Amino acid sequence: MTETEVTQLPNYSIRQIYGLLREEWPKIPWRRLVCNNKGVPKWIFILFLALHRRLQTKDRLACWVNLEDMICPLCQEENEDIDHLLFQCNYATRIWGKLLQWLGIAMQVLDWKAEVEWVVANAKGKTAQQEVYRMALAGGVYHIWKERNARVFDTRQRTT
Repeated sequence: MTETEVTQLPNYSIRQIYGLLREEWPKIPWRRLVCNNKGVPKWIFILFLALHRRLQTKDRLACWVNLEDMICPLCQEENEDIDHLLFQCNYATRIWGKLLQWLGIAMQVLDWKAEVEWVVANAKGKTAQQEVYRMALAGGVYHIWKERNARVFDTRQRTT
């Protein structure tokens, strides 16, 4: 919309102009996991990167650099990608199992995509349990990523 089109409108408000200038974007189903999360900001930032699949896992780095070692540093069993690292790795599965038990949620540990879908469907409200689960998801993702980095860069290992 141009300035002349705006001035030719008989009645207009800032709200109308903003609505006309703003592009329409589809709502992202997991937006509440990031926007309404009361967790630590660095946890939420790492969760945001994970949801956008932008964590620099070995499979992403292999697109730019020839990596010889693609093995997950947490379990030493399979190639590292975001799905494996965060939910399919034995290390991560033990962490999520303990977190689910602590939260009183009786379900199996899912894969990354299924877990995000489950959280979007079941933890989008404002009850204390739902807010704690969103924080636990962000904290779990952050600490798994932090442990991965400690093993890759500092050669330190901690158990679950």
